[in-house]
Amino acid sequence: MFTRIILALALVLGMTAPAVAQSRTFIDITDNTLVLGRNAGTASAVAAAGTITTAGRSITRVATNGAVTGVILAVGTKAGQVITVINTTSAGSITFAASATSNVAYGASTVIQPLAGAQFVWDDLSSLWFPLNP
Repeated sequence: MFTRIILALALVLGMTAPAVAQSRTFIDITDNTLVLGRNAGTASAVAAAGTITTAGRSITRVATNGAVTGVILAVGTKAGQVITVINTTSAGSITFAASATSNVAYGASTVIQPLAGAQFVWDDLSSLWFPLNP
């Protein structure tokens, strides 16, 4: 996103586009607040009833050893925080625990298939992650 903004400004101002190094750091500007965070570079292992980290991330990659159930998505840090969870495992789905435990609105009905991803948005009033495409 930041790269696109720099390139767009360069085009509008008729300047040569600056070289931008690829980075895992992100900038999110919402509600007149600047949030800096970092994407997970490598997949984190998660087991049954394990917790997926969300603090300071926009993307988190998860690896499992087969299908896992009862997974928890750690609480959000800011209203409207968006996280993309990517299941990097080719032979195992990720099924969340009940919503009261997993912090995910649809609880155990929310499943991330192998080699797939899902986006969630944090609602601070209900203290739940809501899938953006349930």
